[in-house]
Amino acid sequence: EPTFEQQKEITVELTRDNDTNKGVESYRNFRVGAVDFKLTLRRGFNGSMDYNAKVQCQKRGGFDPHWSLKFEVAYRMTIPATEQVIAGSSTFDSTADHKAFNLGPFEAPADSHTEASIWISIKLLKWSGIHHPLAFDFSRRSNLSDATLIVEGRRIYITKSIVAMQSAYFKRLFDEESHAEFKIPGTKYEDMIIFLTLMYPHTTSDQISQLLTDPTAPDSKKTVHIDRLLDLAARFESPSVSSIIEKALMEGSYDTEVLLLADKYCLSHLCSQQLKEFQTR
Repeated sequence: EPTFEQQKEITVELTRDNDTNKGVESYRNFRVGAVDFKLTLRRGFNGSMDYNAKVQCQKRGGFDPHWSLKFEVAYRMTIPATEQVIAGSSTFDSTADHKAFNLGPFEAPADSHTEASIWISIKLLKWSGIHHPLAFDFSRRSNLSDATLIVEGRRIYITKSIVAMQSAYFKRLFDEESHAEFKIPGTKYEDMIIFLTLMYPHTTSDQISQLLTDPTAPDSKKTVHIDRLLDLAARFESPSVSSIIEKALMEGSYDTEVLLLADKYCLSHLCSQQLKEFQTR
């Protein structure tokens, strides 16, 4: 199973713009390896004017029923009004029954100032029953690797026969060039990894669902990630990858952005489905 990306740094800022009718709140969703997290910073909820921060592990596909995760959080809370900087660290054990953990509370100034920020560095220490959505580890050479793609200066180890079978572009490239390394400009490393994973056999529907979801994107930009993958499928002439993405999108409900993608990339089945759903609304 591929190695986890084990550590990430995240910052959440709280300002007056984050005011709600219950209090002031700001949050960010992010992913570390196969695990989605949510970091929330709030003030004024439940009658408390102190600042409270919470780290929540969000279960998705790829988790066994009795999964567990140990992770470490180093944090730095900054309150400009009092020039306070509060730092610390904690280790948490998360399970299906216990997914949310508090940092703080942090004492707030008596006046109405709300500005604050919290930075955390989160590191995965130990896990069980959590499966990475990537079915293959392209960052390591195996006995099946016979070519290397260079994307954003990073090496991706592949098997030519698998990639050439799914992509007319790469088949021509491998037929025309005899060397073992190929630079692929104009492509994001992470997008290429997902694109290749969709090509390789034994990728499950749950893994595909995870790969096509970007937890860091706001609702208005949920399809940007998929747009880039469909663009790669068109650029590298891989109708099989386009079909995989189309099928996954057809499992969702009507969405204007999805309909636009279907039209842009000539995904006829998806376009027909989305139009029918639109007409019945």
